[in-house]
Amino acid sequence: MKGVSEIIAEILIVGLAIGLMAFFYQYYSSSTQTAMGNVEAEGNRVSCERLSNFMITNISGNIVSIKNAGGTIINASHFSGFINNVPIQIQNTDILLKPGDFVNIQLGQTPVVGNRVKIIGDCKVGDEFYVK
Repeated sequence: MKGVSEIIAEILIVGLAIGLMAFFYQYYSSSTQTAMGNVEAEGNRVSCERLSNFMITNISGNIVSIKNAGGTIINASHFSGFINNVPIQIQNTDILLKPGDFVNIQLGQTPVVGNRVKIIGDCKVGDEFYVK
């Protein structure tokens, strides 16, 4: 019985090498694209959180005073309110807060002493205030 000729053996080895290189190229190419997409999304999220920063400055009855402490304009109509992690209605005002601006929003119920009031805006960024 005769073996495989040298030419056919070389063609098979070259074909196997090309196939392996194509497989690894495709694998690493898709992995790199996925990783870069994740890095970009995380960078956008962090940038949004950093720029969309605001703080509760005062609570008087059911009126909450909020200051835009970030570096971008915030739309007050995007605020959501919580008392002790329970969603509450808030009177959303369609005001654009420039950095340093204040706005007063009205809660649907008046928090009592010991309650934790939380307001959340864009990018799931917000502030908490303990009523004293």
